[in-house]
Amino acid sequence: MKGVVIVGAAAGVEPAGAALGFTAGPSPRPTRAGVSFGFALRGPGRVRAEIFDARGRHVATAIDRDYAAGTYTGAWNGRTEAGATAPTGTYFLRLRLPGYDSSRAVVITR
Repeated sequence: MKGVVIVGAAAGVEPAGAALGFTAGPSPRPTRAGVSFGFALRGPGRVRAEIFDARGRHVATAIDRDYAAGTYTGAWNGRTEAGATAPTGTYFLRLRLPGYDSSRAVVITR
């Protein structure tokens, strides 16, 4: 059998191993103050990282801006939107970016 194989550029295919979403954290766990976390985007887009309490109430916004494709580090300082120290308890860090929406628990102890 004889033939010809023509190889062209891949279209619409993500590179193997390309990260999307959380890449690390949040840490430390538990924490007495804030946490840091890693995240990655495959393409440019809006990143929004918000903190909610155990009842689902919005506590703070850690990130709300556009990023280029790549890997980044974000942080929440453990404070509410008003600037007060968040009380002891369980919180949820929600990360939203193009093609990804997930949450991770954050526990604050004193």
